[in-house]
Amino acid sequence: MRTLIPTLLTSACLTFSCSQVNSAVQISSKLIIGSWKIETVIKNDAIQRLTECEENHSVNFTDEDMTMLKYEPGTMPCTFSSHTNSYHIKGNTLFEHQDSETHIYEIKTLNLTTLVLEIQEKSSNEDVVITKTFTKQKSKS
Repeated sequence: MRTLIPTLLTSACLTFSCSQVNSAVQISSKLIIGSWKIETVIKNDAIQRLTECEENHSVNFTDEDMTMLKYEPGTMPCTFSSHTNSYHIKGNTLFEHQDSETHIYEIKTLNLTTLVLEIQEKSSNEDVVITKTFTKQKSKS
């Protein structure tokens, strides 16, 4: 009997803690609104060195749209491009709707200062996992 009670308590604790770990992560979509500047890019576990131009990449989120601002290397100054697409968040997944395509990102981290997105892509018939870390920019008042 003495060993039965600790065993039951341990089983109850493990069951409770496992159910919390497996529950779906709910992301507050309001936290994503604002301007986010790229900090790091990791491709298949290897940190990618950003060029001076790429260090200026950012993404701006409103309630319904996201705008990617890119600065491509080449002749200086950097070549600027942008595109705006609609998006929605479900659980910890961000769906970017671009024309007839939907890009699916897993939100690894989203808080007041940090956004980490992970996307899986195919490149030359191999799977590529890209993780991008952004920091929130202070709004200009």
